[in-house]
Amino acid sequence: EVSPSTSTFNWFELGADTLINGQEYRRVLRNYNRWPMYVREEVDSAKVYAVAAWNGFQERILYDFNLTAGDSIELMGRSSGNQIFTILQIDQVVTTMGLVDRWQLRNTGTGLPQNLYWVEGVGAQVHPFYLDLNLAGDTTFRMGCNYRDRTKFFDDGFYTCPGTPPALTTADVTEVDLPRIAYGKTGLQLYLPAGKPWTVAQIDLSGRTLKTEELRSGWHVLQ
Repeated sequence: EVSPSTSTFNWFELGADTLINGQEYRRVLRNYNRWPMYVREEVDSAKVYAVAAWNGFQERILYDFNLTAGDSIELMGRSSGNQIFTILQIDQVVTTMGLVDRWQLRNTGTGLPQNLYWVEGVGAQVHPFYLDLNLAGDTTFRMGCNYRDRTKFFDDGFYTCPGTPPALTTADVTEVDLPRIAYGKTGLQLYLPAGKPWTVAQIDLSGRTLKTEELRSGWHVLQ
């Protein structure tokens, strides 16, 4: 997803499973960090639902790929409130896996966004998690690239999308494969990812090395 007004790119992915109100959702991550939304897909009904803390985790429709031309749907946005959209038509767009259906939605009121474009397997072309964005304030956000299993599935044709996405994790953000320090029952602990042995140095505030040791992956108690 890219904002041409600021020339910045953000990478989104679905993270670890999370149980909310008895339903299993996938956590949404942006650049390794938690995006405040969780989604779940009902494959049989071709629907995707979203929940977020701001409205007490009230489940909302994010996508409904069962709709046909002429149908209407009510969508609840964080900044826009409840709005009614009508399906104008269903056409197709080109992906690396062939032609895929695209739903063209039109706002029946005067609010923003006036138009939405849903692509099956991609999401909204303006932003995959559009419901919680203030699209009325910044309409320049748009989907740039979409990947399935690290293979490019779709791009909008305006940006140079790499053949594979960045090396993002598909796990929870707390499981990103980087060293980290935490407080546990036994005191200060250091986590080291799997791989070659790590050389760890403890340095005081004056820059003096107090201790150097070689440690393997896993959690270690710092002394």
